[in-house]
Amino acid sequence: MEPHINIADEKGFSLVEILVVLALTGILGGVMITAYLFMEKSFTEWRQNSILERETHKLIRIVAEDLYKVVDIDEASAHFISFKRSDNHRVQYGISEQNLTRNDRILNNPGLFVTRFNMETYFFQDSVYDSRPEFIRVQLGISNAKDTLHTETAIHFRNPSAWKPLIEN
Repeated sequence: MEPHINIADEKGFSLVEILVVLALTGILGGVMITAYLFMEKSFTEWRQNSILERETHKLIRIVAEDLYKVVDIDEASAHFISFKRSDNHRVQYGISEQNLTRNDRILNNPGLFVTRFNMETYFFQDSVYDSRPEFIRVQLGISNAKDTLHTETAIHFRNPSAWKPLIEN
């Protein structure tokens, strides 16, 4: 006679228990993959915005450094400026095919487009210096395929005042 095997005495997992574990593992795996993809997308967007912000600040800094050295403005319009710096170099800034150019050299990185470049010069009538403005406001907008960042700065010049004696003889 064959020995009788009692199923209740067997050690191990039932089919239902294994299916429940597999279902829970699948759900947790799906949640983890979704979280990973979300984090990867967020990091990519953050990196692109960081590059956009860094590039915008780099370009506005380059323009501002040149404008601080302005001695004489040759020509100025909303999207173009030509001037002489204190070291006698002539500099021209303008927009060409959505690129910011300095002396016909493209300044912005490939893949980034200049959407706005505006300069306004402000002269005061009682200024001793006729060719140098009191301040220049620069507006710059840069965009990548998805986002656009606009920034603005004002360059104020410190013109020396004409000296007048307080007491006249």
